[in-house]
Amino acid sequence: MRKAAPWTIAVIASLAFVVTFHELQRVRGKFGELSKNVNWQRMAIDASLTKASGAIVFFGDSVTADAKLPAAICGHLVINAGLRGARTFQLIDLVHAVMKDHPPFISVVAAGLNDARDHSKTFGADYRALLEAVDGPLVVASITQASGVEVTSFNKTISELPHEKHIRVVDQSGILPGEDGIHPDAEGSKRWVLNLVGAIEEQCSIYLPRASIQP
Repeated sequence: MRKAAPWTIAVIASLAFVVTFHELQRVRGKFGELSKNVNWQRMAIDASLTKASGAIVFFGDSVTADAKLPAAICGHLVINAGLRGARTFQLIDLVHAVMKDHPPFISVVAAGLNDARDHSKTFGADYRALLEAVDGPLVVASITQASGVEVTSFNKTISELPHEKHIRVVDQSGILPGEDGIHPDAEGSKRWVLNLVGAIEEQCSIYLPRASIQP
């Protein structure tokens, strides 16, 4: 058996380094673009939140961001704080900021799809931290279906955590993806919204209303 020449080994090692470095740069670029995108979305959300205190705020990913939410529910302004592409841990700082500066009347959390797509190993801890960051009434949505994505175990985590707080859990696991295989189509998104609106209205009947819409 012939031994590889030293220069051959060096070339192979160099190529391996280049490929690894390129992949690292690609991943870093991807997360850099996501961070920049999230920052721009945060600015838009902050601008919306200045309009009211005691609003109903939806925290989530692109399923939330793309949803056609009503302007108000139970007389409270609705704010869409969905961040496209966000995983659960990326919502925690946003929730902390909103709770501090613009405490909602009711918060809605609909997160986890991107965690499931990325096979997150820290989803349970991240989701718990997200819920703990919320003050006041909370409505939680389970993850909608996505082609080739295992969401069952993630939804099990969601259903098991909320019993520790007064949280209303809404099952959205029956909503199927549209043509892109990830997000609900128009009809599915409409169902998603209606399911949550019904749960929010139930919460409104429990807690004393506080007017949030500014004249």
